[in-house]
Amino acid sequence: MADYEIDVKKLTRKAMRALTWRLRATRASLVVERVMTQFWLLITWTLALLAVVRLGLLIDTHQTVAITVFAVGALGWLWLFARGIRGFRWPTLMDAKARLDADIPGRPLQALDDSLAIGSGD
Repeated sequence: MADYEIDVKKLTRKAMRALTWRLRATRASLVVERVMTQFWLLITWTLALLAVVRLGLLIDTHQTVAITVFAVGALGWLWLFARGIRGFRWPTLMDAKARLDADIPGRPLQALDDSLAIGSGD
């Protein structure tokens, strides 16, 4: 290799090592975003059930009504939990790279991953 040529693989490894913590933070924020997206109905349902209990709305009702509300609340909670688990997808490193790269003009991370389609052996 001539003195003026750049070792692209070495440069790519060095750049990715420098971005390790940013990629981890981006991936963690993607996890939080996806959890909130998938489980916001469950969180809302849970808060509504807690409001009913904390306000004491079931104290003066008949026992059958209270048990029915509790059963519907528990079944709804389980259904919403299963729905959230089924729809959740863990973010990959490529998702984190794409999110981080979208904020930077010129998409430098994508440019580091690119390779020549033709003429690479010249």
